[in-house]
Amino acid sequence: MKARAKLENLNCNADKQIIIRNLSRIMNVRVLEVNIETSTINFLYSTSVVFEEAQRELWRIGFPIKACSISGFEQNHPNKEIRVEMA
Repeated sequence: MKARAKLENLNCNADKQIIIRNLSRIMNVRVLEVNIETSTINFLYSTSVVFEEAQRELWRIGFPIKACSISGFEQNHPNKEIRVEMA
C-alpha cells in the first residue's frame, strides 16, 4: 500500500535525513520520496499496523502527519484513494 502524507515542521535537508533514517528502521516501510518544498513524504507499507507505527514514529521525531492520502489497500480497487485530515 502507498501513502502520501503532508508533514508538519519539515524545513531542511537534515529533517529529511532524520525522517528517512528513522522510517527505514521500521520493517515493511519503504520511503519513496521526502519533498521539503511541499512538506510531503511518499512511502510504501504492508499493513495498517505498519502504517500506524510509521505515523507514531513521525510524531515522535517531531514531524506529525497533517493530512494523508492512501491507496492500494483493496485488491479489487488498487487505485482507489482515501484522503484523511489529521487532527
